[in-house]
Amino acid sequence: MRVSTGIPGFDELVQGGLLTDRLYVVSGPPGSGKTTFCSQFMTQGATSGETCLYVTMHETKAELMQDMAGYDFGFDRAMQSDAVQFLNLVTESGKRTITQFGTEGGLTNRLVAYIKQNDIQRVVIDSTMLLQHFMNDVDSEITGFLSALKQTDATTLLISEMTDPSHCYRL
Repeated sequence: MRVSTGIPGFDELVQGGLLTDRLYVVSGPPGSGKTTFCSQFMTQGATSGETCLYVTMHETKAELMQDMAGYDFGFDRAMQSDAVQFLNLVTESGKRTITQFGTEGGLTNRLVAYIKQNDIQRVVIDSTMLLQHFMNDVDSEITGFLSALKQTDATTLLISEMTDPSHCYRL
């Protein structure tokens, strides 16, 4: 089964949308449209009645909404709806929210538990910088993190800032 990204032309290009319950890495240099792509994906999910989660550690909900304000795909309405949950993991509120899902196993187990218990269908994780903040050894822990996310029933987009193509992760 496939889910629409909400991006005109893209869904047709990939035979009707993204496969559900999979993990995708959206990678590119600064300013290439990664956040816009993921925001449209999130908006489409909310519009379709799916539960969505946007996870970040470097911008507030207001900043993200301001960044997307120049586009007319309904991101502001989606973010203000009950369908989209926003979780900034460096704010006190975000830390409290994620800590409710345990303290064992670090970010990976807590985030997976949050996704499962809230029946999240679409997830955006912005970005791999988040992993560097929460993991002692990203290179050795990334595989477990990605594998755990793939075991959820969510279609997940992980934003990866690519400044040097030789440093991209292979899945």
